Amino acid sequence: MRASFVLTVTTFLLAPGSVARSQVEGIDPDALNRRFENLRVIQRFGGGYMNARETLFAPVPYEVREYSKIPKKARAEFEKANEAMQRGEYSKAKEEYEAAISVYPDFALAHHNLAVAAMNLKDPQRARDEFHAAITIDPGTAAAYQNLGVLEIQQQDLAAALEPLQTANRLNPLDLKTLTLLAYCQALTRQFEKAVLTARRVHDFKQHAGYAYVHMIAATALQSSGKPEEAIREYKQFLAEDPDDPRAPAAKEQLRKLQAESR
Repeated sequence: MRASFVLTVTTFLLAPGSVARSQVEGIDPDALNRRFENLRVIQRFGGGYMNARETLFAPVPYEVREYSKIPKKARAEFEKANEAMQRGEYSKAKEEYEAAISVYPDFALAHHNLAVAAMNLKDPQRARDEFHAAITIDPGTAAAYQNLGVLEIQQQDLAAALEPLQTANRLNPLDLKTLTLLAYCQALTRQFEKAVLTARRVHDFKQHAGYAYVHMIAATALQSSGKPEEAIREYKQFLAEDPDDPRAPAAKEQLRKLQAESR
């Protein structure tokens, strides 16, 4: 059985002044804060707009390796939980996942899905514990690393999000959402060079429609590291690929300023 439910998250935010507290040499910290705020206006991946009530990650299809080894009762509870999740009945789903785990504690995917239910129930600590349980049982559960990274972003701890996103990328290097989020976290933790390289990995994919946002991430990182000409190219690329993105006005304003300064 495949379940199509999702992990809901809040809009990405940093604690006020968190960029400013760590000075970037030669850059006005207030200006830097404002520039990065443009990145956090709204998230758009794969052509869909993301806000506080919409999905950021749709986890990979829920298929259990060697499913026949899992007791029938645990499978039945797991499937009932998936159906409850699809209906948006998160408390019911939580109970069913817990029932499946009580029958078969090493049910990695049930731990993962329980974490997703916990996030929808606004219980981030339970979600974190269950994502870690899934990873401990099955270190190859890429979705658990992805969603753990999303959880840390939601909890405004971008530094903590880096490691699980890097692991998710290592397990599934073709996932453009993971790469985009990784570039985002690298940029906002002031790892500007890494952010640019990661963003360009997304652009290198022939099929990357809907991911023009990485060009704005790269532009912001380049602008913040004193490389205006490269930043101009990235802003232009962003606007050419996705002129309707809600961040386009902010990109145009930054582009105008950079072009005026370069004259």
